[in-house]
Amino acid sequence: MPEGGTFTFTDPDGFAAALADTSVSLTITGVGDFKSRLTRLVLKSVKLYRCFEDLPRIAYLSFPPEPVFLSFPLDSTLPLFAGIAVRNGSMVLNGGGEPLHQCFHGACQWGLIALSNERLTSCYKALTGQTITVSRESRIISAPRAKAIKFSGGRRQKVD
Repeated sequence: MPEGGTFTFTDPDGFAAALADTSVSLTITGVGDFKSRLTRLVLKSVKLYRCFEDLPRIAYLSFPPEPVFLSFPLDSTLPLFAGIAVRNGSMVLNGGGEPLHQCFHGACQWGLIALSNERLTSCYKALTGQTITVSRESRIISAPRAKAIKFSGGRRQKVD
C-alpha cells in the first residue's frame, strides 16, 4: 500500500532525520530561521522525495549500499553535487553506498529517488533506449537532449 505525505520542519535535524534510509548532516550557511518542506511518496519498489529548503546549506548524504539513489535539482539554481554543478534535467546517480556532498547557495528545491538497481536499469532503458551500469562512484546522468525534448512534449517544462 502506498504511503506518503508532506511534512514541514523548522529544525534542520528533524528535516535530515525524515529522509529515511539516508544519513544526512546539514550545515546551514545562511542567516535566518530554517524552514523546509518534505514531500514523501513510498511505493512498492520506489521511494520519492521532494525537498524545499529556504536557506543556503551544505549537506553530506551517506547512502546505504542498496538501493540505488538519484538526486537532482528541481529549480533553476545551480547547486554543486559531489563538487560538480548540476543543471536542472540532470541527476546524480549514487550506487553502492557512495556518499554525496550537496551545496546550495540559496533557497532550493531538490529531489531524491531510491530504487533497486534492476528497476533503474529497466526504467532508464525504457526512457532513453540506452543501457546504464551502476558503479560505486557517483556520476551525473542526463537523458540525451532529443529524448528529453520528445519526453517533455517538445517544449521545456517548468517545475513550480
